[in-house]
Amino acid sequence: MKRSLFVTSNRLGDAVLTTGVLKYLVDREPHIPITVVCGHIPKDIFENFEGVERVIPLKKKKYSKHWLDALYQTGPRYWHRIVDFRSSLFGILPARHRHIWRGGNDTIHKAVVNAAMIGLDFPLGPSITPTAAQLDITASKLSLSSDSRPIIAFAPTANFPDKQWHNENYLSLAKALTAEGAAYAGARVAIFGAPGEEAQAAPVVEGCLKIKSMTSWAKPPRQKPQRFYQKPSCL
Repeated sequence: MKRSLFVTSNRLGDAVLTTGVLKYLVDREPHIPITVVCGHIPKDIFENFEGVERVIPLKKKKYSKHWLDALYQTGPRYWHRIVDFRSSLFGILPARHRHIWRGGNDTIHKAVVNAAMIGLDFPLGPSITPTAAQLDITASKLSLSSDSRPIIAFAPTANFPDKQWHNENYLSLAKALTAEGAAYAGARVAIFGAPGEEAQAAPVVEGCLKIKSMTSWAKPPRQKPQRFYQKPSCL
């Protein structure tokens, strides 16, 4: 049976930006199951992805030994298609079609660059389908049953400073969008981040607390890492 391999990032944001390519391949070749290799943090995104047969989460090891682990788990196979956003060892495996990341262009949006890697001349935006359980958790954490106001989501953290938008920009945008008469007047603002990124997000969290158009903020306990910071308005 034909099978395809999709190797994507261990970082959440980069992995999300590749989901458009995965969705395109599933729609184009719905009869071909796909194995996804990714990091542990974004694995939940792919476990419910239509057309994905298997998800192999990797934990980085010294000397790139995690790729050997992944090769062992996939086993010997002639793949129908290999899409490798990591330029990994998988790129040299036998396959009928091979699309290997050769380096990006920082002046072009990732949705465009990622699509070009599989030969397309139009962008492929992210595509994520949450599970019912994930939706229930989100509704609970964001108090959706008791507060129907729209929510603006900010993710102000990054894995290194050069990729991080200035905190002041997030605050200015939050103030402009939620002010009286604005497009999202009175909306709540949710601040998202991974465990361990609380300190990075703190200036945006604290700044939102001072914006008068935002109320009912409940800060998360500092001693317990959370995947997102509740609770909006600024959330």
